Amino acid sequence: MDFYSLRSRYAVISVLLGVVVMLTAVSANYLLSNTRDEAASNIDNRNTLLNRSRGIRNAVWEAREAIGHFLIDPQPLENREHVHNIIGAAIDRTEHLLQSRPSLTPQQRVQVQHITEQLQQLDAAATQLMNIRLDTNLQYQSMVLARDELLPRQQLVFDALATALDETLSLIHI
Repeated sequence: MDFYSLRSRYAVISVLLGVVVMLTAVSANYLLSNTRDEAASNIDNRNTLLNRSRGIRNAVWEAREAIGHFLIDPQPLENREHVHNIIGAAIDRTEHLLQSRPSLTPQQRVQVQHITEQLQQLDAAATQLMNIRLDTNLQYQSMVLARDELLPRQQLVFDALATALDETLSLIHI
C-alpha cells in the first residue's frame, strides 16, 4: 500500500477523525455523567432542605395549636411542656441543619440562624403568654385598680344612695 496515495491519505484522515469523534464522545459522556451526578445530588440536597424546612414550619404550626390548647385549658402541666418541647424540637432541627449542611451558602446560613433566633423568641413569648394566662393580676391588670381603689368608692356611693333612698321613703310616709 502506497502511503502517499489518495486512498491512504483518506484512510489516515478517516482514522484521525474517528479518534477525535471517539475522544469527544468519551469526554462528553464523562461531563454528562458528572453533570447528572451533581444534578441528582442537588435535587437530593434540595429535597432534604425542603423536608427539614417543612418540619420546622409544621413545628411552628403545632406550637401555635398547643398554645391555643393551653390558653383554653391551662391546668395540665403537659400542655405547657408540650409547647416548649415542640419549639425546642424546631430549634434542634435548625441547629442540625446548620451542622449537617456544609454546602449551605453564607446567605442561607444567616437565614437559618435568623430562624433559630426567631424560634427562641417564640419560645420566650410563649413562656410569657403562659405566665400571663396563669396569673390573674397580669391577665387582668385593671382588676387590681378595681379591687383596691374603686371597690371602696363604689361602696361609699351605694351607702350614700341607700341613705338617700331611706330618707326619701321616710319623707313620703310622713
